[in-house]
Amino acid sequence: MWRSLVSGFLVIVLANTLSTLTDDKHQNAKTGIQSTITPSTGGAAFSAYVSVHETDISKDHTIKFDTIVTNIGSHYNQHSGVFTAPEQGVYVFSWNLYCHSGGYIFSQLVVNSNVVGAMFTSGEGDNALRTTTEIVVVQVNAGDVVYVRTHPTQNHLNNLYSHPDWRSSFSGWKVY
Repeated sequence: MWRSLVSGFLVIVLANTLSTLTDDKHQNAKTGIQSTITPSTGGAAFSAYVSVHETDISKDHTIKFDTIVTNIGSHYNQHSGVFTAPEQGVYVFSWNLYCHSGGYIFSQLVVNSNVVGAMFTSGEGDNALRTTTEIVVVQVNAGDVVYVRTHPTQNHLNNLYSHPDWRSSFSGWKVY
């Protein structure tokens, strides 16, 4: 009895869902993925990656993750590489960097002028690209700026790499 009721309920829900998706006019023609538009409730989330090799990486260089994948609330600026927190809360930030074999990059996650995360990406002793990922959970205030930069005093060897098949990226989202 329960099984048929549950199955019937699932069929109705699935039929309604398919009907809603079919009626949705916001379909990505390239991927076939359909989306619904929901008004923002003040949340914030972003994900962006570097679209080209950074050949002029220097000390204290803000990395511009110039291609946006997601930018809910439009709080990430791909031209400056900076995320501005829309409201106080706990956020998660993650970044990963690729460097060339034999090279290395020291990077930092900065909130305003305070370093809250650090990472060392090294391809030393290897004959291929290397990547490292760091995740930081941090409380920020409305208007605080968050960005990834190279270390201000450490040297870097070789370039920051990014490619359509492996991307140096920066993401963040508000937890609560």
